[in-house]
Amino acid sequence: MFVHVAPLDLAAYLDEIARVLGPGAIAVIHHSDGRNRGRLLSRHGWRAPMSRELLAALARERGLAVQSQFDSWGEDGRHDLGAYGDTITVLRRVQG
Repeated sequence: MFVHVAPLDLAAYLDEIARVLGPGAIAVIHHSDGRNRGRLLSRHGWRAPMSRELLAALARERGLAVQSQFDSWGEDGRHDLGAYGDTITVLRRVQG
């Protein structure tokens, strides 16, 4: 869960994830998708200024591919991160 991690720090985590992620393995990251974009406002400095697009770009730079990104799951979207504007990103290592 990386909703409070700044993009530069998250990039360092992605470096390590790319290093240790084995063939066929995935990494699942819960992160913010833009400060104060959800229905529930964040406190100043509480949520990281991350977006789906930025996380995907940081991942690609490290040899990771986005398998999927979503903000709800389960029957009829029963589990939903929309109140906070969060996203879950699933990554896999690019075979090279």
